[in-house]
Amino acid sequence: MYSLDTLRTARDLEAAGLDRQQAEAIASAIGRADEQAATKADLAALRSEVRWMFGFQAALIVAMAARLFGLV
Repeated sequence: MYSLDTLRTARDLEAAGLDRQQAEAIASAIGRADEQAATKADLAALRSEVRWMFGFQAALIVAMAARLFGLV
């Protein structure tokens, strides 16, 4: 699994000319964004849930249409 090294990122930013406070703030913000990023497993689970929900809704629409048109 990928993990961002925020300490190293802050040090790299500081070495590039930013002051320590700026470097730490930027590295911290990048770290928080990295924690919230979706993984391939997250997206696969989401696809599975969407397929299940779509199937359920399709069955519900068919049942409602059948009831509306007096087929059931």
